[in-house]
Amino acid sequence: MGGRDYLRVYGSLSAEQRKALQSEGGLPFDQLTNTQWELLGNLIAERLGGVYLVGGNLQLSLTPWAKFQVTAQVGGEEKPRSFSQSIMIVTKDDLASMREAEKTRGKATQPQPGQNAPAPAPGLEE
Repeated sequence: MGGRDYLRVYGSLSAEQRKALQSEGGLPFDQLTNTQWELLGNLIAERLGGVYLVGGNLQLSLTPWAKFQVTAQVGGEEKPRSFSQSIMIVTKDDLASMREAEKTRGKATQPQPGQNAPAPAPGLEE
């Protein structure tokens, strides 16, 4: 499961739940709707397998990356299990800059009219 699945969980949350998600204690599993739990439960099953959960929470920290941290208390275990997924945050301005850099890089590597194309690497001559 990739970052898109975590974004689906995030997209399903209410404003109040999103606020709790970024708090120190995170968003407890028992505050999720059935639909939200189904989305998150699939992520947990993928990472931890078929375990019996007695509690847990989901947290989000925003740095240059969005880091989702899942902490799950498995029945019969003393220590909770946790796993995380980081997702790059890209704004429209970031995308525009990346596209412009790609265009510039593409122009710099193409031979200009009147220039000879670079010689093939040794051993790659036709």
